[in-house]
Amino acid sequence: MWTIAGTIVRALCFILSISVIIPKGLGDAASCTPDKVQITQSQTGTIISSRIEWVVDVTNTCTCNLSNVQLLCPNFESIKVGGDPTIITEIGNTGVCEFYKGRELIKSDTYRFYYIGDGINFAPFSFTIGRCYG
Repeated sequence: MWTIAGTIVRALCFILSISVIIPKGLGDAASCTPDKVQITQSQTGTIISSRIEWVVDVTNTCTCNLSNVQLLCPNFESIKVGGDPTIITEIGNTGVCEFYKGRELIKSDTYRFYYIGDGINFAPFSFTIGRCYG
């Protein structure tokens, strides 16, 4: 027969063992929604070959690192990416782009690229959630 004290001790041991098994920050992953990938862009004021130059900042505002980030990038074929053109590449002719070669975007970090052409409405499409920080 179990006593009340024994039941309480077993319950506390169960709770302690669960807290050791479940990694810290697991619950934070649920808060990593597409709106946590903030994209801002603006014209730089520079004209190159009669085309407007744009600067785009992609910021991971989630409490977790993100990888395999894909962005919607309609009319991507109409622009020219400056600097390292592999920072954003269209997947086939789908209007979906791989960002940062699928590498991890650290929480709170901002990643920047430039392009010339007409403005594109970049938007988060998908990503994989990595390590979370509480």
